[in-house]
Amino acid sequence: MPKAPPDNSRDPPWDWNKSIIISIKPKWAEAILDGKKMYEYRKVIPRKTETPFEMKIYATAPVQKIVGDAGIDKIYSGSVEKIIDKTSNFVPHTEKEIREYFDGSKKAHAFSIAYYRKFDEPKELDGKAPRNFRYLEEEEAE
Repeated sequence: MPKAPPDNSRDPPWDWNKSIIISIKPKWAEAILDGKKMYEYRKVIPRKTETPFEMKIYATAPVQKIVGDAGIDKIYSGSVEKIIDKTSNFVPHTEKEIREYFDGSKKAHAFSIAYYRKFDEPKELDGKAPRNFRYLEEEEAE
């Protein structure tokens, strides 16, 4: 089960210069930040970022703010069947929802969430919201 970092600590092994911001529907962002969703599904993964890395969570409309962050310790990739077998007991999604999300994809990916932190006050996004994700510069990762 993922957990919040003790005292909001940013100690190793996390390399906080390796960060992305990711767009997530508000109900799934909330599920991550409530500890109910231990994997985030993606059709595309960041090629320039190796695990572990930090993921800023941007909740899409109607929230449209950065609502928290999460530490990603592994990315699992494979067939939809393989990803469902590995992760479906640890997410609030139904198997049908997972299959529909990956429909037409040759490969499925699941980010393993090692920790999460919900911000007391959601933060405004500087610039345009990512369609999927984007890499953050060091000053944006703060």
